[in-house]
Amino acid sequence: MVRNLLIANSVVFGMQILFRLQGVESFERYFQLSSQGIRHGWIWQLATYMFLHAGFFHLLFNLAILYFFGIALESMVGSRRFFRIFILGGLAGGALWLAFNWSNSNASVIGASGAICAVLAAFAMLDPDRMITLLIFWVIPVTVRARYLACGLVLVSVLPPMINAGGNIAYLAHLGGAAMGWACAFAIRSGKRWPWEGTPDSSPTSRMDFIEITKQDESMQRRVDPILDKIAEHGIQSLTQEERRLLDSVKDRTN
Repeated sequence: MVRNLLIANSVVFGMQILFRLQGVESFERYFQLSSQGIRHGWIWQLATYMFLHAGFFHLLFNLAILYFFGIALESMVGSRRFFRIFILGGLAGGALWLAFNWSNSNASVIGASGAICAVLAAFAMLDPDRMITLLIFWVIPVTVRARYLACGLVLVSVLPPMINAGGNIAYLAHLGGAAMGWACAFAIRSGKRWPWEGTPDSSPTSRMDFIEITKQDESMQRRVDPILDKIAEHGIQSLTQEERRLLDSVKDRTN
């Protein structure tokens, strides 16, 4: 799923560049989020704005975070839940931005940053003590816990409008996305299923189902982790009968 989102954002940005070079402004006007567009009935803007970007570095920053944190989060919660967190984060961020800019018909917003902040917040909530090493200026290694890194990145996203209110990047949407990511992660940690998920499968499909079961048994965790990675990459249908029996045996420990 992460790879698909990376490709989708890159392709759409390429389309933006092509339309800009041809002097066509209607493409972004139809798909960016604005109160004027919503008044015209262009409801799709709440979803499409998160696939547009203001420039190359805006795109690069978002895709870099999506790649590193998205893959880790998807391995924990599964592809379907990850995609829902991403989309719901973008929708929540767009809705919050729209609520504060409804009377400004000239304002518009673009960017996947609200959805990215949802991914960051969910990751930090589900695995707060994960140690992450960053290369400052691509040279200086700095290791921090996931919770502190996520808070720092969200803070950096929220600060710019306090300094410069110009531009159409979704700074307010960052906060809405982060709040939605936290809410989704809280629901997952509480063991609650979302209304549209239906009945659970007989075999668990995400790493979160096994964290509490295997954390005291490192040998079992070493056997289960590759299977969960296989599910995240190829789906549960790719498992062999032996792999399914192992997962079922681990799940039975909680019964």
